Amino acid sequence: MKIRQPIIAYLVIILHVFVGLFILISTKKLPLPTWINSSVVVLVLLAIVNLIGISIFKLKTEFLEYWRLRKIGYLFVGMFGGTAIGLFPELLSVIAGNEEYNGQFNVNLSISAILITLVIVAWEELWFRGMFLNYCHRFLSPMHLSIIIGVLFMAVHALNPEMNLLVSGPGLFFAGAFLTILYFAFRTI
Repeated sequence: MKIRQPIIAYLVIILHVFVGLFILISTKKLPLPTWINSSVVVLVLLAIVNLIGISIFKLKTEFLEYWRLRKIGYLFVGMFGGTAIGLFPELLSVIAGNEEYNGQFNVNLSISAILITLVIVAWEELWFRGMFLNYCHRFLSPMHLSIIIGVLFMAVHALNPEMNLLVSGPGLFFAGAFLTILYFAFRTI
């Protein structure tokens, strides 16, 4: 009995999420030297998983298109999109009267905190918008994939015991889905 291609695409997505979870859990459990941050290890391992996926799924053309260095300018579009996604729920809370804007921002960030944040964002992108999506795009539409990734992004964050899914869930779903739409629209990670 031949399995239909969309079902294989769903299985690839689920497998990719589980591989990412395995990497995350493993790096938290393994003793690492103090000079290396576990987020950097996660980034490297997810990059390797994506490179292996390029070979397995024959995605050389997609790799050269989506991961082209000339598209580094889209990094700023992504930063703006990420900032907008992060501020959107707060803005709605202020408009709805649930929160009050006091006119002040607390910007107390170090260079290392900014770099680690960028590393975390990079491995999340490799995890949820890596080359496996290009394989799945052969059988599923970008809108379909964005909804699936939005749900999975929310579900993975729900594994955090401190997460209140009723409060954070819609924003996480929106972030996962919207960033996947941007991935296909700009054809870059």
